[in-house]
Formats: sequence, C-alpha cells, structure tokens
Amino acid sequence: MTAEISVMNKLAVAMAADSAVTVVGKKVYNTSSKLFPVTHDLPIGIMFYGNAHLMNVPWETVVADFRKSLKGKRFDHVKECGEEFLRFLPTAKTLFSEESQKKIVFGFIRVVFQDHINKIDGNIKSAIEAKGQVTDIEVGQLVEQHFASEIAKWDQAAFVEGMDAAITKSASKKYEKELEQIFVDTFQKLPVSTIFLESLVRLATNYIYKALIFDVFRSGVVFCGFGESEKYPSLFSTELDFVFDGVVKHTQPNLHSITDGSPASVHPFAQQDVVASFLKGIDPNFFSLIDGYMKTFFEQLSTTLAGALPTDEGKKEELQALLENLKDSAPKAVMQKLEEVSQVSFVAPVMSAAQVLSKDDLAHMAEALVSLTSFRRKISLDLDTVGGPIDVAVISKKDGFIWIKRKHYFDPKLNPHYFGREQ
Repeated sequence: MTAEISVMNKLAVAMAADSAVTVVGKKVYNTSSKLFPVTHDLPIGIMFYGNAHLMNVPWETVVADFRKSLKGKRFDHVKECGEEFLRFLPTAKTLFSEESQKKIVFGFIRVVFQDHINKIDGNIKSAIEAKGQVTDIEVGQLVEQHFASEIAKWDQAAFVEGMDAAITKSASKKYEKELEQIFVDTFQKLPVSTIFLESLVRLATNYIYKALIFDVFRSGVVFCGFGESEKYPSLFSTELDFVFDGVVKHTQPNLHSITDGSPASVHPFAQQDVVASFLKGIDPNFFSLIDGYMKTFFEQLSTTLAGALPTDEGKKEELQALLENLKDSAPKAVMQKLEEVSQVSFVAPVMSAAQVLSKDDLAHMAEALVSLTSFRRKISLDLDTVGGPIDVAVISKKDGFIWIKRKHYFDPKLNPHYFGREQ
C-alpha cells in the first residue's frame, strides 16, 4: 500500500509519495519510487499506487519506455497525456508480449475458478454428510447451482471503460479452447455439460472485461501538471488491472481542473482515510458509523411509537405513515447537516488557505499530509504500509517539474553524469 497526494492551486501543483511497498502482505520495504516526471521538458508529473508492477513489469520501466515513445510530443491538456499513456500500453510489445499477457491473465482465471471449485467441494461434502451419497447428476446440479447466480450477476455487470459486448463475444470465441482447457484441468472429473461450459467461457471473459476483480493486479496512475493550452493545473487519474489482447482494462478516468470558480484542491490516493479526516474534521469510517446508528435509532423509535398508537384506524394509519417517513428522512437530514458543517467548518478553511499557498508551501502541505498518514500507520497495530522517504515535486507553468525532495539508491556525488541526462 501507499499514500500519495496532489495539492493544486492556480500557481502550481505539488505531488508527494511515500516509499513503502508491501510484499505478500507481511514485509514492508521503504525503497520504492512512485513519482516521476513524464519527460524533462513537460510540466507534467506521473505517480503510481497499488501494485508496484504492471503485468510483472516495474512501473519505473514502464515510465521509461513511455517517455521514449513520446519523442518530444506535446499535449494541450494533461488528460491527453493520460490518454496517450493508456494508448501506449497495449502497443508496448517489448514490455507486454502476447504470451506473457495470456500467461498472467489466464493464470489468474485459473485461480478464480479454483476458488469456486473449493467452495463446490464443500457443498458436495455437505450433501454427502446429509444424504450418505450423491449421484453424478446431483453433483452436476450442485456445480450449476453454484455458478447460476455468479453467471447471472456478471452478465448484468457493467463493462469497464472502453470495453463492450462485442469485445467479450470476440474474446470468448478467440480464447474458447484455452478457457475450456482451464475448466477441464480445474474441474477434472466433475460432470458438467457442454452447454454449461459455454456459460463458463462467457463468465471468464466477463471477469476479464468487466469490473476490476483482480486486486493483486490493480494499480492507480495519476497525471498532474499543465498542458500547453492550460492556464491552471489539472489532474487525470485512473485505476487499471492489466493489458490484454490489445486493450487496457481500466476505470473511467477522474478529471479535475483548477478554475477561477475552484481555485484549489487536495486529492489523496491509495490510503485516503487520514487525509480525509484532516480535511473533513471526522474519520470517514466514524461518519459511516454515525449514519448506521442514526438509521437504527430512528427505526427503533418508529417501532416503539407504533406500539403506542391510538386504536382509531384513521388516525393510526396517518401516524404510521408519518413514522415511516420519519424513519427514512430524519437520518438523511442529520447526515446532510453534518456534511454541511464539515464543509463549512473544516474543508472550506483549508481550501481557502491552499488557494494562496506559494510553491514551497504547497510542497510542505503535500509532504505533511503523506507524513501524517505514515505516522498514523506507525502508531497503529497494523503494518507500517506507509513510510520511508517522501518524494516531493512541484510543477508550475514557468519552472516545469522541480524536485523538492528525492531519494536515490546511490551517492549523487559519485554519479554527476546521472544529473546531466534526461530524467
């Protein structure tokens, strides 16, 4: 995990990222680089969070090849740079060969279906304990019953950005034999029909082209800075799973631009709870708990009052309707008021201050928010999933991408040649 931040006002944008990378959920190393300039002459920075690799390729290597592919290209808007990056990934055959794509994606399809089989085995054992034995027909029914709701759910699920039914249908046909072989290997002697296998092929392609289900793959990418035609800074961010068969599986990009009407913004990425608490004056999880308690309270109040209603049927129905309305509307009204207080008393003052910060103060703010997240993790009983040196950069229209703090794995004094190259 990680913590990253972007703080923007009309003058500049500050980007900060920690150095922690968690291995197998048990070991944390504070050596990862997650913040880079897109090129030395573009006033745009790029950050990554989540998985330290894309399809087993380190993000730093991906950025280096993307940088080479640009060949001096300029962008009118930051979002165009982000879109160019998403177009670049499927074309980077030296990074993501077709064979490696299939190996990784189909490998995790095997893992997903093996998890299904483990659950089905449990259902079969329960049936044997209840009946003494089960027939092949009954086993087949248990298998199909297990998958019925899963297939229906994923048939109705929305496609991720850039995907559609035509892509899924084409992939089902193109990779039918490979997917069926996965099912044969995974299901082994479980009796399933040919028609059912076709449904599983469709389910597998839905896994590939619909919601981001492969958490082990997932990464976020953030572009911040100035396009050639942009007076103020802007931001482009998205999350992605993998590159496969000529497309990048990613979410709808989040876009934000500084304007005269919105002169400052703070955008946390990855672990956002501490920054949200700082901005809103209350922990998001605590806010959700309040919402849940309010709903429970008014439901109980409604039930209690309903038991004390008069016996007159006309008045009773009228009061019951009022109580039902109270049960639904009162919690919403309370939470809406709390949200308004949060915006006026906490968020607005911070944004008012942020809009007039100098470049160095923007950098200090970004670094402090990442450091605050790191400190919160350090004093908790959880893994220190945010930590290590914090890389900080400031990007402005005039000066471009400027490092404020940057860690190196080498002694800069011994490598002066490094700083003369394009970074």
